[in-house]
Amino acid sequence: MKHILLVIAENGLATTLQEALQDHFGGEVHVAESLQTARTALQWCSYSLVLTDLRLPDAPHGECIDALLQTGVPIIVLTSDLSSEGRQELLDKGIVDYIFKDEPQVISDVIQAIERTDKNRETAILVVDANPESLASITLCLQRYLFAVQGATTGTQALQLFDARTDVKVVIVEADLPDMDGMALCSRLRKRKARNELAIIGVSAAQEGSLSARFLKKGANDFLTKPFQREELYARLLQNLDTLEVIAKKEQLLRTIQKMNQRMQRDLEAAAEVQQRLLPYSLPEIPGIKTNWYFQPCEQLAGDALGVFKIDAEHLGLYVLDVSGHGVPAALLAVSAVQTLQLHATSPESSSGSCNSILHTPQQVMELLDREFPLERFDKFLTIVYGVLNTNSGCLQYSVAGHPPPFLVHRDGYTEVLDTGGSFVGLGGAIPFESRTVCLQPGDKVVFYSDGVTEMVNENGEEYGLQRLKQMLETHGRDSVDECIETVRRSLDEFGRRRVPRDDISLLCVGRAVLGASSKASGSLR
Repeated sequence: MKHILLVIAENGLATTLQEALQDHFGGEVHVAESLQTARTALQWCSYSLVLTDLRLPDAPHGECIDALLQTGVPIIVLTSDLSSEGRQELLDKGIVDYIFKDEPQVISDVIQAIERTDKNRETAILVVDANPESLASITLCLQRYLFAVQGATTGTQALQLFDARTDVKVVIVEADLPDMDGMALCSRLRKRKARNELAIIGVSAAQEGSLSARFLKKGANDFLTKPFQREELYARLLQNLDTLEVIAKKEQLLRTIQKMNQRMQRDLEAAAEVQQRLLPYSLPEIPGIKTNWYFQPCEQLAGDALGVFKIDAEHLGLYVLDVSGHGVPAALLAVSAVQTLQLHATSPESSSGSCNSILHTPQQVMELLDREFPLERFDKFLTIVYGVLNTNSGCLQYSVAGHPPPFLVHRDGYTEVLDTGGSFVGLGGAIPFESRTVCLQPGDKVVFYSDGVTEMVNENGEEYGLQRLKQMLETHGRDSVDECIETVRRSLDEFGRRRVPRDDISLLCVGRAVLGASSKASGSLR
């Protein structure tokens, strides 16, 4: 837990700082109004930092600085003004930093300075300088900022220290070393760690103009000319450390995003697999009836759904539906709508003890879906065409709810548009639904489809269109159900040149088989 001592005589500033630091850091923040009370507090409590005013009632000339430094606790000084000589004198004494207390941003300055000292304690710096006096001076300067500092006088020693300690964040390299020049050392360090992991600052007293450029070319991040001010060195260090910190945060964020994406991808793949299992891969064979389908989602999870299911011994349910939008929300709503539709295709008879079921008309199913999936609840609507086929008579009762109307393709090629129904599902009965019955003769078929078919776009931006689909069906009117699905699929591929569709593509075809033809159901998913 952090313990901070504020040595400030001004009650207003002391209270403001105490509250701000407690809110930001937690821990305990104590206030002493004089040097004497500060000495007493330091005897009774161990503090991680002292923030003191330069002038106190019992130390009006800054005597408190020497007295407090003797305790060994790091000190940050608050002052109203400071001359160049006074600034240098304070820094030479060994304080961590100074802050102008009359500036409007004083609170944020204090918080940033304390946060930086905490980070400095955990930041390892390696200084490489052949001159013992220069090495000692730079080391002392950095230690006053609470950095963990190691020193080396040769390139070889520097590499040994660097390899022995993996947490070094900054290396300060003198150009003139006895066993190798600073640029060579810089190059060898850079082979060990990249710029986003290690900051290298070249230093030299030489007046050679190209020296800084040579350092940077060899992998250094920065360069300083000796002699330099302590604050200039600190500012360059902070600039480079902040850059490393930003890069580290971005890389951590990227790793987190990648993990989230991988987890999301696995979830999407699992959801897509569940959704695909709802497709009618297998159906009981029904004499005289042939079904086939084709499904291609534009994304991993589709907003379309299609199906063929056996309602009872004499009836098949067929549907194609389309939920507005794509992705997870649309897919979830599509799955829910399919489950609701199949569950409510029939209902038990109300008579006591009866095990029979009452077949719901497509109109009744639409009304039920309209109540179950209101637009205001899901913020999405769905369009659907649903039909019930009597497998004995070949008569199809259907209803279209805002969906592209299916085609009844007679064996001679004559094509009817089946558009009886109502608006899309979700309006709460504002527009009533209707049903219609059509009877299929042997060789006739009904083609259900989604708008992904007619809205397929080619390289010129032209849509496949309703008329093109109708002409295709009329031309191939004598084709079997299987041939019909395959013909439309190939036509879409050729038109779009196998481009990824911008909407889900659903095709479902049901027909009465010509005498002697196979009636096995089939389908395909791309």
